[in-house]
Amino acid sequence: MQPIWKQDSKSRNIQPKDLPQFEAAGTQLDHFQFARAMRMVSTRAVLLVALLALVGIGFHIETSLRLKKERFGQFEKLENTTFRDQVLLTVRSFKVEDSLKGWIFTTTPRKGFQFMVVDVEVTNRADRSYRLDAFGFSMYTRNGNRYNTSLKMRGARGRITSQKLKPEKSADGLVVFEFKKGERPDSLQIGGGSGTVARVPLR
Repeated sequence: MQPIWKQDSKSRNIQPKDLPQFEAAGTQLDHFQFARAMRMVSTRAVLLVALLALVGIGFHIETSLRLKKERFGQFEKLENTTFRDQVLLTVRSFKVEDSLKGWIFTTTPRKGFQFMVVDVEVTNRADRSYRLDAFGFSMYTRNGNRYNTSLKMRGARGRITSQKLKPEKSADGLVVFEFKKGERPDSLQIGGGSGTVARVPLR
């Protein structure tokens, strides 16, 4: 038998040494960084999916609102066309006022403005019911300016009210407009925007 120092290294019975501590720590660190990176990738994927879902929902809502608005506009235009010349608007009287008497309080117009109080009667001559909107009136002046029904009319005594008029039924009351001083009223109408149902002169 040869001395140990002459023996071939392959024939020696060398036991594998344990992995040094610093190499084991490095291996654990690599696993931790890999797991952390995978969690970040998963989180970003979830956020991306959520963002795409929100974009899809927003697009769906926008499309639905646009289609609903278009359908409502078409319906309103059709309704105005149907009731044109079928709704009779009569002006019984009109006058300019510097204040508006209510049930409790008296309302005044803005500085440089005045009230136009119009006593009207609306009759439905169509063969189906008509939805009368108390704030669907408009007044035009001779300068070409348009004034819609004033919200201050809500507190006025004797004002016309929104209601459903059956065929051959009528409604009457006051309609109030707030317009600039110095302008002269020219006409009153129901409708506007997508069509005019009835129009009469104010003279």
